[in-house]
Amino acid sequence: MTKKIFRIISLTVAVVMTVSLLVGCALFPTNEERYREQPAITVGSETINVAAFQDFYTNTMSQYVSSGYDIQTIWDNLGEQLLLNYIVLNEIKSDTNWVKSAQDSAYADLVSAHPATEYLRDPGDMELLLKNVRQSLYESLDDLTETELSNKYELEEAEEETERTLNILEPVSSLAAADFNEDVEELDKYLGKFRACELSLTAIVENYVFDLKTDIDKINEILEGLNERIVQEDGVEEGDEGYKTVSASEYVAAQKVALTSMARTVKDNYFGWTMEEFLDYQLDGAVMSRLAQEYAERYYTDIEDLIKTRLSEKLANLKAEKEAYYKLYPSMFTSDVTALDNDTFLYYVPEEYNEKYLFVKNLLIQFSDEQTAKLAYYEQFGKDSKEYIEYRNKLATELVMKDYENDENEIENVFKLDGAGNVVLNDGVLKTALDGFATMTVKERTDAFIKLIDKYNQDPGMQGSAHDYVLRIEEADVAGTADSWVAEFAAAGREAYNEDGFGSWRIAVTDYGVHVVYVSSFVEAETFDFEDDEQLYTPGTSTYRFFRAYYDEVKDSLYDHMFEELYESYFEDGKITVNEKVMKKLLKEYGFELNWDI
Repeated sequence: MTKKIFRIISLTVAVVMTVSLLVGCALFPTNEERYREQPAITVGSETINVAAFQDFYTNTMSQYVSSGYDIQTIWDNLGEQLLLNYIVLNEIKSDTNWVKSAQDSAYADLVSAHPATEYLRDPGDMELLLKNVRQSLYESLDDLTETELSNKYELEEAEEETERTLNILEPVSSLAAADFNEDVEELDKYLGKFRACELSLTAIVENYVFDLKTDIDKINEILEGLNERIVQEDGVEEGDEGYKTVSASEYVAAQKVALTSMARTVKDNYFGWTMEEFLDYQLDGAVMSRLAQEYAERYYTDIEDLIKTRLSEKLANLKAEKEAYYKLYPSMFTSDVTALDNDTFLYYVPEEYNEKYLFVKNLLIQFSDEQTAKLAYYEQFGKDSKEYIEYRNKLATELVMKDYENDENEIENVFKLDGAGNVVLNDGVLKTALDGFATMTVKERTDAFIKLIDKYNQDPGMQGSAHDYVLRIEEADVAGTADSWVAEFAAAGREAYNEDGFGSWRIAVTDYGVHVVYVSSFVEAETFDFEDDEQLYTPGTSTYRFFRAYYDEVKDSLYDHMFEELYESYFEDGKITVNEKVMKKLLKEYGFELNWDI
């Protein structure tokens, strides 16, 4: 199950790693270890020493200073983060009911070096945090490696990988699970591109650079994508003299330069630290980050019902607003209903538009680029010509369908021509599946068609979509104002509905390929059931989408209030004290004031 992590008050390792490398010179003239160990601020029973204060500046504040922001303004806005980390840690240590979990003994040395790890609640937390540290380091090093290669090669921007989004999704265990759990699968997938190594700080540093002999397969996999991005000279094709590619040895050499460059930057900006010492500091911050998340997760149980109540109130207000709006401007519904997307909701359908629009689904088998190029030749006869349509139908019989649930296995002979030259289903898996609809209810057919879309469809607009396509039942007028769809597609949808009603389908051939057009229902207002856990925790349902759309806004305001009260209580109860002599020296170096009323 894919989940994302929710960070409230802590510094994320990825940001820390990136920002710290922007600094170009040593920031602190006073860097003796004895001075760094001196206590600067006490938070309850926790001590913020000079080192923690300096490192907070380096990792969090310096990026804004170097961008020209006023340092006092930066501190006034960000200094709270520093205190909150220690306030949360103090709260955790003071909580006799806090459930702790021993970490894997493989990381005993690191656990011993980071006492706060004693309070982590998941036995796999240390492994998870080390993977996060490794990922952040390698992302930064990969950027530096590309920078080094770009000195010789002009590289196009890398295209972001997009996963095929499914329409049938497994429920999450709770809304909280989506907030507080790490996407471990994605983390492991990313790290799988690199050398396998034990999770120690030394091994993480030493194993970034590939070995030309043992890691050649991993190198070649990276080079395959990298070389596609190289800008070639005009007219130079692969195989020609002058065609540019990065070799394996060049890539490894660039990795070495990147690692050396980062090590030098760390040494210059972190008191002479080695890379291992730098990562040890990153790990310390990651531990504090994880504890803050786990503290917030525990607090969540106290406000979950309040979150649901507030969201229910918000839903009622939004529905009332939309109903009032359409009563004033009913024609606006026509543009709203054809512009539905994953971020919008259909709260209300004006009476005059009831049963005027259909929801239709599309399963598309696309023409290949080569087939599209061939079809373009026949445009000379006109797209409505017999020659063009006959050739397009012939191409449709040559389409190859991909099975995305089975490694994109290719299935041929999906379509054939009937006696009149029309495209129909050939015997095979798709025809068998659709023929099976005859014994199903409309709901069963709809559920089955969604599975077919996830399995075979090539229309990105149907993948992970919150809404079906919207088709007006009334046929287009001469000017075509009633349709926003290709004529063949719209005609197939109307024919299916008019002849067989909901749960029926038709074949349509367009310049995109062959569509199986399925009619699901009238366009109706979405329903929301916050008491139904299946609705509430299943991605894609209107209930879940509404909660995710407004949940963070409501929840964050509650968290902000909770942390603000906690923060202020530490000042009111005298739990924040400052070592004036040490802080005076520190603040003189930076040039800002604490501005705390203590």
